[in-house]
Amino acid sequence: DSNTLLNLNMPDTKEEISNGFTSTINNQQSLPDLVKKQTIDNFYSDQQEYGSKITHAFSESLQRIFIVSAVLMLVATVLVFMLKERTLKSGKPDEAPGVA
Repeated sequence: DSNTLLNLNMPDTKEEISNGFTSTINNQQSLPDLVKKQTIDNFYSDQQEYGSKITHAFSESLQRIFIVSAVLMLVATVLVFMLKERTLKSGKPDEAPGVA
């Protein structure tokens, strides 16, 4: 779901997830300090990479949408100018449409 992906990339959500992960790792008594530090560093780098992927994916999709819509607008503009103008049927001033 795109909303979930965007919500996970929001700064406040990322901060909550990071704080929860860091406190969980630091509370692990069985892990040496070096392993804890490496695990936290890997988590932060993975989180940055995830955010970058999400941002690039959405910007690329929007770019494609704008390019396709620009091409469609260009085609529509050309087609409009290719239409021939037709004169309207002349009516008599004394007659009203739909009156018998």
